[in-house]
Amino acid sequence: MEKVLCIEDLERKLEQFQIILTNSDNVKKDILELTEQMVEMVANYKKTQIDFQLICNHLNTTLFVTDDRGYVCYVNPSYEERTGLKKEYILGKTIFELQKENVIQCDVIPRMLKEEKPINAIGYVVSTDYRGFVAGIPVKDENGKLRYAITTDWDVMSIMEMENRLKQLQKERFLIVQMKPDQCQYILLMRRKFYILVM
Repeated sequence: MEKVLCIEDLERKLEQFQIILTNSDNVKKDILELTEQMVEMVANYKKTQIDFQLICNHLNTTLFVTDDRGYVCYVNPSYEERTGLKKEYILGKTIFELQKENVIQCDVIPRMLKEEKPINAIGYVVSTDYRGFVAGIPVKDENGKLRYAITTDWDVMSIMEMENRLKQLQKERFLIVQMKPDQCQYILLMRRKFYILVM
């Protein structure tokens, strides 16, 4: 039995199948034999391929994928968890429907579908008050035709909280650096916070 090395091998088998259907006197036997070969080839092909959906399901980064017409065809569990939107609700709908229903307020995918280039913007999920910095990437085939629009996002509130915390730490560090040794007796480190005792 031959192994499928690429999808083109399977396409060649399908062409053989069509030829047998039109030219064979013993069609039933030939169809059964060729069908068994194709089933085994597909099974072998699947064994050799990386399961990207399994990988994407384990990313802690969100993924939101539409086809070239804007139909949502995949969201990973991180997207569901972060936005509060369940895949059962959004799969099969278009991004345009979700916008019209006021579920998602973000123009990254519609702009990508139109402009066919990467787009970044702030997105908003109305029901959960989730705001994210959305990065959109168009996926094109070997002929340059748009196939998918993919977005990933970062929680804007978390980024802002980290930025504020960093500024706070920088201020604290600045104050400690600016102090003269005779201005304080002790600098205590407790629970990751600096406490300065002035005597």
